[in-house]
Amino acid sequence: MKSATIKDSGYDGTALKIKKGNKEEIYVISQGSKDNKDWEYNLSGLFAGQVADQAYATAEFEREALNHFNVADEINTIGLSHSLAHNNNTTAHLLFDTFDEVFSVNGTQTNYYQLFNSDIDFEEKVTEEFSIGTKYNSIYDIPPEELHAFAVDFYSDKSENITQYGFNE
Repeated sequence: MKSATIKDSGYDGTALKIKKGNKEEIYVISQGSKDNKDWEYNLSGLFAGQVADQAYATAEFEREALNHFNVADEINTIGLSHSLAHNNNTTAHLLFDTFDEVFSVNGTQTNYYQLFNSDIDFEEKVTEEFSIGTKYNSIYDIPPEELHAFAVDFYSDKSENITQYGFNE
């Protein structure tokens, strides 16, 4: 059963439990953009960075999958994705340590504005580093290349578990 968080966001995913010998893993396959709800989310979340509802839903779905399969948090959990789903899986991983690994093909990148609006620790560090004060839209005054570099450094310990490939690779 999908929670309201998942239903309301438009997130869609499939979870599989794979057992080979004594080793078990959970694979969460998140779906990319497929309907109008996803495209509305793309505008407000991916492009404007104002919301991260589908990333929250991704984390909720992963918790529901672990519960459904009656496994502990210690099981290796892998997020598979393409397009919008890369943003959802990666953002959920950065915010909540949702996955042990994320693999994506041709993914939509994580948005540092989404992270700023969703991760209080990141928001505090950005506010401190760039002295932006409390003005609501002041994050947009930071040069994007500087904010990008700061985000890469801030999340460097988690990003090593994210692998993505483009169609040209």
